[in-house]
Amino acid sequence: MTNHDPHVTSLAFYLADHYGLTQPVDVRELEPGANRNFVVTSQGQLYVYRIYTDHDFYVRNPDAYRYKLDLLAFLGAYNLAVPEPVKRLDGQKLSVSEAIFGAQIGVQIDNLPVLANAWT
Repeated sequence: MTNHDPHVTSLAFYLADHYGLTQPVDVRELEPGANRNFVVTSQGQLYVYRIYTDHDFYVRNPDAYRYKLDLLAFLGAYNLAVPEPVKRLDGQKLSVSEAIFGAQIGVQIDNLPVLANAWT
């Protein structure tokens, strides 16, 4: 991992532990916007991990995020080019965590497929 930010390092370990990504996991934060987005690489596979912030005007709680992820999975099942939720090791598409950046709900997106954790 080339990034020395302790939060980014913690995120890399979190993704390995909760999504089964193989170390080394490289995490690089993209330019901040309404949400925090990270490019994640593990064994040559690229992902985007999103931490939703309270600036997200149309989704306000974990159930709304779950609905959004279920909708993406449904559309993907019909071969539409949408982000595909990637499940955590426990089978969940979304997690709520205070482990890295405070209380959060997030999502990881794999090639235009998706993982989940973030909200601040």
